[in-house]
Formats: sequence, structure tokens, C-alpha cells
Amino acid sequence: MKNVYIDTNVLLAAHMPEDPFYESSRKIYTKLGVDYIGYISPLSLVEIAGVVSKRMQDIRLELVADGIRESFKALSQRERARLIAYKILSKEGLNIFHVPGDVTLDMFMTKVSMPTILSHALSHALQLGLRAFDAYHFATAYDLTQIYRTPLSFFTSNDRHFLELKREIEKALNLIVASSTEFVTLEGL
Repeated sequence: MKNVYIDTNVLLAAHMPEDPFYESSRKIYTKLGVDYIGYISPLSLVEIAGVVSKRMQDIRLELVADGIRESFKALSQRERARLIAYKILSKEGLNIFHVPGDVTLDMFMTKVSMPTILSHALSHALQLGLRAFDAYHFATAYDLTQIYRTPLSFFTSNDRHFLELKREIEKALNLIVASSTEFVTLEGL
């Protein structure tokens, strides 16, 4: 099995038929635990919960077993969002990777304590010009490969900012950066 880092937008697109990346993202999602081991950051939990709670009507009801669809419709919006987010994230072969620990940074004569991953994200944001969430995902993939020595074959994202920095990210992580459509083409799915 190949290890891949999966940006949150791929997981969400796999459950939203109107998304332009739905078909390719769905193929990747269904292959998790079969041909691929997927890694995400804890930030993906927050992103998925936020999107699912706002866009419940865009999520495919196939996530809900046939026998409970009527009961599901009777739940509150919050309860439905929680169940759908849980279902998306409980896919076999999908791992949430957490970088443990805290660090203290000396910032202009002020000491700032923060989670280790945020200090790494800060460094990468400054170096590559990444937005906050993108820097967090990149830092997680970076730590996976460089510190925890987990080899990744792909970093898959449909985010145009990541795709614009494809060459820099590929060089830094020693892997292939691909949209879900490119991933499916490269892997012959």
C-alpha cells in the first residue's frame, strides 16, 4: 500500500456530487484501506465539521445506511452533521496524524508558547508563502516524512494554492503533489 497525504478538500469532494473533483476524489476515498493509507491532520476534523454543518444539503445521503435514513432526517442539524463528519473520518485506511508537544518561541523579547505543529506551520508559511490552514497541512506532511520517517508517495489536494507551489512542495517532501484528478490519472484508477 502507498502512503498519501490527503488534503481536506479531497475528502469533502468525495461526498459532494456537485464538486468538480467529485469523481476523482471518490475514487481515491474508496481505495483507502485497499490500495492506499491516507494521512490527514487534526485540522481536517475541524474543517470537515465546519463544512458539513454549513452544507448538509450538499452531502450524499449514501453516508447514511438505508435502514436509518428516516430516523436520520428526524435528527437535529447538529446531530446529522456530527454523524456525517464521523462517517467521513472513520474510513478504514484513513489516519489522523498528530504532531505532539509544545514549544516556546522567542518573538521580539516576548516568549510565545504554542503547539509544535503550529511553530512548524509558521516556519513553512514564512518560507513558502502558505496560508494558515495550508501551512498546517504542509507542516503535518513535512513532519510525517522528515521527522517521523513515514514515506509518502503523494500529497493530494484540489487547492489551487498548493498546486501553484507543486514543485517547491515536491522538492521539500520528496513526493508527488497532485490534484485528485491528476492522482487518479497517474495511478490508473
